[in-house]
Amino acid sequence: MVRKRLLAIMLAICLVAVYVFFGVDYLGQDTQKEVLYRGISDAREALALIAEMPGDTEERLAAVQAGLTAVQNEFPTEVDTTLVVSTILMLGEECGVKVLPLATEAWSSSEVGGHEYPVFRVEIDVEGEFLDTMDFLSMLESTEFKTLILGDLNISSDGGPLGEGSLDGETSLMTANLELAVYARPETYD
Repeated sequence: MVRKRLLAIMLAICLVAVYVFFGVDYLGQDTQKEVLYRGISDAREALALIAEMPGDTEERLAAVQAGLTAVQNEFPTEVDTTLVVSTILMLGEECGVKVLPLATEAWSSSEVGGHEYPVFRVEIDVEGEFLDTMDFLSMLESTEFKTLILGDLNISSDGGPLGEGSLDGETSLMTANLELAVYARPETYD
């Protein structure tokens, strides 16, 4: 009987040891499950906050690409430098100003926005009355050369008032030094 009792006690001790061994591990898994469930719940809440992508994304992308292509096609591939110079001279004549020493540079390259663009540079002096010179500058902006950029402008006067005129009815002459650049489309866009 003592032997049965001893065997029962040993069996009970073994059962308790197995329960403790596996039970503690099981309780640890419950804690891990709670952490994982909280992480999943947080992720679902974050996903709910993210705005859904509009259904017309492909259509909008196609429209943007078509617009980019249209703008690129408006950008001239070649610019006739003789036409640029003659247009400047003709505008000066129309506005009643003198366009003096016309200095041109050979085509060069200029980096803009990570792209290399061919550029034709022209430096001119424009002499005339204030209003005529302002008309010339305004008309220069609206020429057929949409990529014509005024890089630098220096204005000097003969000392008289600029604008409508002085008390004796005369307006002063002014000289404007302009550095112009006409850009062309690079051979390839990246």
